[in-house]
Amino acid sequence: MKAVRTSGRPAASGYRWYVLSLLVLVYAFHHMDRQVVTLLLEPIKREFLLSDTQLGFLAGLSYAISFGIAGIPLGLLVDRVHRVRLLSVLLTVWSGLTALCGFAGGFASLVIARIGIGAAESGGTPTNVSLIADYFKRKDRPTAMGIYYMGTQIGTIIGFAVAAIVAQKYGWRAGFLVAGIPGLLLMLLVLTTIKEPRRGDADEDQEVPAASRSAPVAASSLGQTLGFIWSQRSQVHTMTGIVIAMAVTAGMGAWLAPLMIRLYGINLKTAGLTLALGVATFGALGSFVGGMLASRVGTRNVANLPKLTALATALTVPTALLGILGGSLPLTIVGFAAQHFFNAMIVSTGYALSLELTRSTMRGTTMALLQVLCNVCGYGFGPQFVGLLSDRFNPSFGANALPYAMALLALGNIWATVHLLVAAKWAPGDLLRAAAFSPQTSA
Repeated sequence: MKAVRTSGRPAASGYRWYVLSLLVLVYAFHHMDRQVVTLLLEPIKREFLLSDTQLGFLAGLSYAISFGIAGIPLGLLVDRVHRVRLLSVLLTVWSGLTALCGFAGGFASLVIARIGIGAAESGGTPTNVSLIADYFKRKDRPTAMGIYYMGTQIGTIIGFAVAAIVAQKYGWRAGFLVAGIPGLLLMLLVLTTIKEPRRGDADEDQEVPAASRSAPVAASSLGQTLGFIWSQRSQVHTMTGIVIAMAVTAGMGAWLAPLMIRLYGINLKTAGLTLALGVATFGALGSFVGGMLASRVGTRNVANLPKLTALATALTVPTALLGILGGSLPLTIVGFAAQHFFNAMIVSTGYALSLELTRSTMRGTTMALLQVLCNVCGYGFGPQFVGLLSDRFNPSFGANALPYAMALLALGNIWATVHLLVAAKWAPGDLLRAAAFSPQTSA
C-alpha cells in the first residue's frame, strides 16, 4: 500500500507545541473516558447487584479484549493513512460511547459500550505518538513524550473531580455524560487545526532536498515490524517490563476508589476529589519530571533510559504498599501520590525508550503493539486479578480482602524491574541499529 503524501515543510516551533497541547488533551479525554468507570464502580455495583469479579471484568477485561483485537489493525493504519483524520474519527467514537454509558439499562449494555470504547481507544496513542515523533526532533522527544503522558493524570484530575461532583448530586449516569461529551467538541479542533506532518522529517539532522522531502515514505509491513522488534533484545525486555508495570498500574487504579470507600467510609465525591487533587496531581508531576530527566539522560547516553525506568518501577513497590496497608486515609493518600509519581515516570521514560528503539516507518505499529499488550495483559489482567482475589479472600479476611489482593499485585513490579535492567544491557547496540536508517531508503 502506498503511503500518504504529506507536507514537507518543517513546523514552526510554536505550532509544534500547540499540536502537542491538543494531543495532550486528546490523551486526557482518552484516559478520562477509560477510567471514569472505576470511580463509579460502587454505585454501579449497588444498582445492578454485581460481584467484584463482574466489576473487574467491566473495568478491565471487557475493555482490554476489544482493545487487543482492534489495536494492531489500527496501528497498521496509523503508518498508512492520514493520521489527523483517523484520530478525529476515533475520538468521536470513544467519546460518544462514553456518554452513552449514562443510558445503560444493565451490566450487559455497559459491557458492550466498554467494548466499543476499548476498540476505538486502541488507535489513540499510536496515532498521537506517531504525530509527536514527526513534530519533535530526537533530542526533544523525551520531553514531549513526558508532557504528552501528563494527559493520563490531567484526565484523572478533571474527570474524577468533575464526575465525582456531578455523580454525587445527579447519579452515576450523569458522571458518564460529563466525561464523554467534551471529547466531541475537541474533535472539531483536532480536525481543523492540526496539519499532517511528513513521516520521518524530525529524524533528519541535516536539510535534505525539497524533492526528497515531498516523497512519500513507505510503511513497513507487520512482518517486518515484528521481525525488527524481536531482533532488538532491549526492545523485547523494555516492552515486557512496561506491560507488567501497566498490569500493576491498572489493578491499583481500578480499585483505588472502592478501596477508600470501603476502608474509610467516605462518599463518592470525597473519593473522586481526593484521587484528583491528592493523587493524580503527583502523577502529572512525575510524568513531566520523567520526561525532563529522560531528555537529560538521553542527551548524555540514551542507553541509560532503561535504568531510569527500572529505578522508577522499583520505587512503585514500597509506595504502593504504604498506600494499601497504611491503615489510615492520610497514609493511603501519601502512598498512592508517591506511587503515581513514579508510575508516571515509568510511562514517560519507558515509552520514549521504546520509540527510540524502533524506526520511523514502524512507529505506529510498534506503539500499537505495545498498547495492545499493555491493555490486554495489563488493563485486562490487573483489575480482573484483584477482583477475583478479593472475592476469594472475602470469606477469610472480610474488609481486608481487597487490600490484600491489591498488595499481592503491587509486588509484580519487582518482576518488571528485572526486565528493564536486562534491557539496559542490550540498549546501546540496539539503539544504534534503530538510528542507522534513513526514511528515504524506504520510499
